[in-house]
Amino acid sequence: MDPLGSFEFSPGLAELADLAALTDRETTDATVSHEQIAKELWTALRRLGVRGQMLVLGEDAEVYAGLPQTERRISPGATAELVGQVPGASWPHTGLQLHQHPGTQPDPFDLVINNIPANDLVAHSTVGSARQWQQHAINTLGSIGLTGPGGLTILLASSRLLDDTESYVRREMSRAVELLGALRLPAGALRRAPGNDGTVDLILLHHRGSPGTTPFTESIPVTLDGRDVHVNEYYDTRPDHVLGTLASRDNPWGPADTTVVPGGVGLATELRAGLNAIARSARARGLPLPADAADLDVSIDSTTGESGDRASRRPSAIRAQDLGEARAVVARLRAQRRDAFPTTPDRPAPPRSPGPEPEPPGL
Repeated sequence: MDPLGSFEFSPGLAELADLAALTDRETTDATVSHEQIAKELWTALRRLGVRGQMLVLGEDAEVYAGLPQTERRISPGATAELVGQVPGASWPHTGLQLHQHPGTQPDPFDLVINNIPANDLVAHSTVGSARQWQQHAINTLGSIGLTGPGGLTILLASSRLLDDTESYVRREMSRAVELLGALRLPAGALRRAPGNDGTVDLILLHHRGSPGTTPFTESIPVTLDGRDVHVNEYYDTRPDHVLGTLASRDNPWGPADTTVVPGGVGLATELRAGLNAIARSARARGLPLPADAADLDVSIDSTTGESGDRASRRPSAIRAQDLGEARAVVARLRAQRRDAFPTTPDRPAPPRSPGPEPEPPGL
């Protein structure tokens, strides 16, 4: 007998569920998981020969820049916008100099990493879901717009970005970048609290300057565990890039959602294998790399040698035409965020207080 069989899940309860999840989120950071992801990500980035200037955005930006814990000045879970030089081969990046993004339109960056805030939030209400989708759209298109030709954009985003039946954002992405690869993390990989255990994608995008060869704009209907859901075409053809077992789960206030049941291997091991496969594929597809780029089998602690010069660039033959509006929105959000959230490496974030509003977008 279903104890909830006669229980009415009203829209008002959906908003309360979102509020409870957001309140729990204020007291539960994902910094330990972010450290794990960042280390494996930087292994892959060195193997791809990334150099030049970087911009790191969103939650735990210092962690994704590779700063050791003893050198971090920003509270765990807080958001920031940090600029610096792509570091050398050692891990962690001890002594890395970072400064706050100036907020003006700079030269394009060679590397942009955006850990989009609230990417593991499971929003149930109509308002909460729309707000999360808007945050992801602005952060995604804004990050792409800040990355120069030949550069890389790295996103940690809700699985909704790739799976949602609305494909406008993905179509805009495909006009400017090629999908090098994506990995879908297990549910609860960042946080395990109910409402904060959504599936997150680690997405690697390359500004190649020519049409991409990896389809990712369409979300196709599939049946999982007897429920009808949508899954991005990329994962439908590459199930090994799902770090666990793709499944579905009920949503009391709407259609069933996809989820990922963790396997027994461990997140770090699966990330390492998946990112290594993406790096190999990128090289096989002719991604332009510096001559001294790290060999795919070299440990992250090995020396690869790095110059301050930027990697060679191909002229961009394809540009996203509709990013002007996104950039304008991003500029307004930056100005609002600097006034309300003056967080910098040399100015620690104020204590976080519970509240119904999610943290502002990383951009």
